[in-house]
Amino acid sequence: MLKRIEDFAKDHVFETDVVIVGAGASGLTVAQELVGTGRDILVLESGLLDQDATHSTLNTVRASGVSWSDAEIERRNRFHGMSGTMWSHDDQPYGLRCRGLGGSTLTWAGKCGTFDEVDFRPRSWVRNSGWPIGRQDLLPHIERATSILNLGDDLNAAGTRQVNGYDFSRSPLAPFHWQFAMSSVNPIDRIRFGSELACVAASNLTVLLDATVTEILTNEDGRAVRGVRFSDSAGHHREVKAGCVVLASSAIENPRLLLASRSVKPAGLGNDHDAVGRYLVDHVSAVAGSFAPEAVPEVQRHFGYFGHRSRGRYTLYQRGFVLTPEVQEEHGLLQTAAHFMPSLAPAAPPSAEAEPAAGGRSLTGTAIGMAKQVVTSDAMPVGVKSLAVQSMIALAPNFAVRHSRRRDAAQFGTTLDVELIGEQTPDPTNRVKLSDEVDRFGLPLADVSWRVDSATRRSLGFLARSLSETLGSVGHPQPDLADWVVDNAPDDAALIDMGHPMGTTRISETSRDGAVDRNCQVHGTDGLFVAGASVFPTGGHCNPTLMIVSMAARLAEHLRGRLA
Repeated sequence: MLKRIEDFAKDHVFETDVVIVGAGASGLTVAQELVGTGRDILVLESGLLDQDATHSTLNTVRASGVSWSDAEIERRNRFHGMSGTMWSHDDQPYGLRCRGLGGSTLTWAGKCGTFDEVDFRPRSWVRNSGWPIGRQDLLPHIERATSILNLGDDLNAAGTRQVNGYDFSRSPLAPFHWQFAMSSVNPIDRIRFGSELACVAASNLTVLLDATVTEILTNEDGRAVRGVRFSDSAGHHREVKAGCVVLASSAIENPRLLLASRSVKPAGLGNDHDAVGRYLVDHVSAVAGSFAPEAVPEVQRHFGYFGHRSRGRYTLYQRGFVLTPEVQEEHGLLQTAAHFMPSLAPAAPPSAEAEPAAGGRSLTGTAIGMAKQVVTSDAMPVGVKSLAVQSMIALAPNFAVRHSRRRDAAQFGTTLDVELIGEQTPDPTNRVKLSDEVDRFGLPLADVSWRVDSATRRSLGFLARSLSETLGSVGHPQPDLADWVVDNAPDDAALIDMGHPMGTTRISETSRDGAVDRNCQVHGTDGLFVAGASVFPTGGHCNPTLMIVSMAARLAEHLRGRLA
């Protein structure tokens, strides 16, 4: 199933029913969902089994419309540098991309959540908001994505305003729960998609590695797709004939390929009205303050990580807070969330490896210590490791999280940071366009313009102040707020992108407002589809992978009908 060009004869004609460009969460979801059709599926992945220096250079972008302060560059280096082993700010002054089987899931934290009903509605106070489809349309696909990602129940569905005895019904905030997608192949790791794919036995599915797509091919008038052109790192150039092409290569690469495919359409495919690449949004991250070391045990006990048993297993969840829809509308705010994370320190303090205070030398503490030895032992069978991980999630989830992070990066400190994640207003001037520079295949580099709007900044500050006031009102320890929050000076906050680019090929009713229709087919080009967060009209506050997989499952359902 996994192949490279050298596995085929020089005169081999690549012809398939469906070609999928990109082997990340969206592309591999579409591929696996189509296996049962019996049609031939070919996935083209630019990278190899894992990230490597040669292919990572293809992630280089230019950012002529992005400006970072020194403090923001430092935050990007610490935040993205901890996640992406091949990432550098110089090469990726915007975004965090990975090339390799699994795409961005090679480095992600596994954090998931669903979009709220308000995310899909047009909001009078948010320009360019609203989806052509509703949340109700996505519910069966969200359920399917939940299964694909090995997730548990959606604990936000009940809409409760109580958490561990605290009542937040009078607060402008509502509790929110994220959960984490764990691998079914390696129980101590997040789901990586590439390793999960290796367990799929399908004679009609081929994944071609080291295959960088350089152009989308169409008929003479550009109204129907006929395949793609690709190259490998040795300089071999090939074409694939296919009546159905799915772009699943990120919100940077998807518009880049559409814009660069100019053999028939000088402005690029789907771009008759200059909409492709526009409306770039990301999740904006800020640190609003921190809890003192003496408050950390209580904060983690009430609002930290926890294990919840559903669907036959324990799933790791994280508590946090979001602005209620009513408060957003009243104050003209955007979707914004807060959660609490161990602070990062240049070196781990002596206590960083200590057992959790709640366990101490108790039976629980001893059990967790034994579980840690089990999950890190190469000699232990997968089933035993899975039981140990389940025990850690159930008994000491905060400890499990601390010891699941990368150990060669920044270590944890003794305080808890208040981390904010905010939505952006969709703005057509935030965009991906083509640079005058080209990569080694002659493909123009992506050039990014991305700025944080005032509504996003104001929403982050409002949430931070509301959070502190809310915790104080229920008698809970409050964080020490950052100066930018205390001074009500959101322009002074060190804001960074979360590496969640979205919106650049957004779903729209017409080609004037976006790139794809409600079935994710590119406007004006039959058989050309787009998967991934680039089709999202708005980004919400939630980490996007669950919604990416949901939309990919929905697209696969549409394609099954088309291929029948």
